[in-house]
Amino acid sequence: ELVTDYNAVEVTTVNIRLHETISHTGFLIDILCWNRDGHVAIDGADLDSNPEFHSIKCMRDVEVCREDGHGILELSDDSCSYELAYSFDDVGNQLALDYVDSTDTIDNVIVTVTGERDSDGIMYVETLIEEDYEVHEGYLVDLWCW
Repeated sequence: ELVTDYNAVEVTTVNIRLHETISHTGFLIDILCWNRDGHVAIDGADLDSNPEFHSIKCMRDVEVCREDGHGILELSDDSCSYELAYSFDDVGNQLALDYVDSTDTIDNVIVTVTGERDSDGIMYVETLIEEDYEVHEGYLVDLWCW
């Protein structure tokens, strides 16, 4: 039957889980801090431009940060800021909590997560591994001119 009353049509969105395993490396953040005004975390870190300053203490010791879930950032297309790559499912959130509860890392929290993702940007995390990267700021020079 042809629908002629468009006011009666209900639109639903569908979440599609993509069944391919991917890995993503980036800054671990809690969703509560990411969703704050200007993406400025409770500890004062500007997650848009300096997520390396977001502290484990914020993600570990602030109860609302623990409860709201976690995600991982990626560099945006303009390479000048960061954006949320994926938020985690319940398993990923538990892996993130297990990690923040056991690590000696203070800030510059970089991890690699592996799992499946869905069309809404949720990652169904299978593994979460700490990475040993350091973010350095400064001028790049070549040794020939130096």
